[in-house]
Amino acid sequence: MMKRKYFLAMATVMAIAMGATACSSGAKETTAAATEAVTETEASKEETTAEETEAEKEEDYLDGTVTAVDDSTMTIKADEETEVTFDIANAVVNSSFPLGEGDEVSVLYYVDEAAEKQEAVEIDVNYSVAEENYTGDPVMTGVVEKVGEETITLKDASDDQSYTFSTAIAQVVAKENKIAAGDEVQLTYLGEAGDEEYPGLAVKVVTSDMYDSDEAKINTLSGTAVSLGEGTLDLETADGNIFNFVEAGADFSMTSEGDKVSIIYEGSLEEHEIKAVGME
Repeated sequence: MMKRKYFLAMATVMAIAMGATACSSGAKETTAAATEAVTETEASKEETTAEETEAEKEEDYLDGTVTAVDDSTMTIKADEETEVTFDIANAVVNSSFPLGEGDEVSVLYYVDEAAEKQEAVEIDVNYSVAEENYTGDPVMTGVVEKVGEETITLKDASDDQSYTFSTAIAQVVAKENKIAAGDEVQLTYLGEAGDEEYPGLAVKVVTSDMYDSDEAKINTLSGTAVSLGEGTLDLETADGNIFNFVEAGADFSMTSEGDKVSIIYEGSLEEHEIKAVGME
C-alpha cells in the first residue's frame, strides 16, 4: 500500500508541474504578442507623426536676385529691404548652368519663421548670368533613359522630351567613367537635338555627382593630328570630323602629324578656329 501511495503522489506532482509549464508557455506567448502589438502601434504612431509633420509644413514662393551662393546656401534679395537665406542642399535646381550671383530666381520653400535659413524645395532660374555669358555649345540637363554602344538617350528636364545623341567623340566625366540609365547628366552637344536623320553629337557628358569637379570645368577633345601650321592644328576625331584649333595657350610645336592628342579648348566647337588653351 505504501508503494501505491508513493506512485500516486509522484503522478500528482508531475501533473502539477506539467500544468504549470503549460501556463507559463501560454503566458510567454501572450506577452510576446502584446509586445509585438505595442511595437507595431508605436511604429504606426511614428509614421503618422512624420506624415502629419510633413503635411503641416507651409510652402511659399519668393522671387529675387541671388546675392550669395555656395553648395549648400543661397541668399536672395527680394526687394530693397528683404533679403532671405535658404538651405539649398536638397533643393531641385532647374537650370543647365550653376547658380551664381546676379541670377534671377523663383524659390519654392518651407516657411519656418524661427529658422535662420529657410529650406528650399525647388529653384527655377528665370535669368542666368552664366548662361548669358556662355559662349560654348548648347547644354541639355536631364535623366539618362538608355545608353548604347555609341549613343545616349536623354529625357530633357526642360520639356520632358527624349533625345538621342551620338557619343562617338564625347568627353565623359563620371566616376569610373561609367554612365547608366537613371543618371542625371549635363550633356553638351553639336547639331540639332531631335533630328532623327542626323542625331546631335555629344561632345561632353557630366554626371550630377561630378558637376563641381575640376575635370568638369574643362573641355577636351581627343583625336589624331592630321595637319599642322603656324600655330594651328587640325584634329580628326574618331567619327571622321575635323576640327581646326589655334594656339591660345597650348603649344603645338612638340606635336607631329599622326600623333594622338587631347586638346583643352574654350568656346564652341562650331567656331571656324577653336581656341586651344592646353594639351593633355
